[in-house]
Amino acid sequence: MAEEIRNRRVSQINIDMNLVTYPPIGNSWVPTFLKRHAELQTTLSHAIEASRITTITKPAMRTFFQHYQSTLTESQTCQKTAIIPRLDSK
Repeated sequence: MAEEIRNRRVSQINIDMNLVTYPPIGNSWVPTFLKRHAELQTTLSHAIEASRITTITKPAMRTFFQHYQSTLTESQTCQKTAIIPRLDSK
């Protein structure tokens, strides 16, 4: 991901001429970056994903979309039929 971000920035600089080049980011770049910036923390996504899987239910989804639909209706920011999926469709 860091390589992709850097490539986008370099492509914006190098529009007409090749002004900037960098060697590829190595495998140790991320751990080294995290060591330099100890205030940043990483989180394992497995626990988050497991929580999402175990807590999501059809009634919870139905309640969420009902609240979402009523919010859109109240604010009248867009047409609800264009955004809200049909809950009874398979």
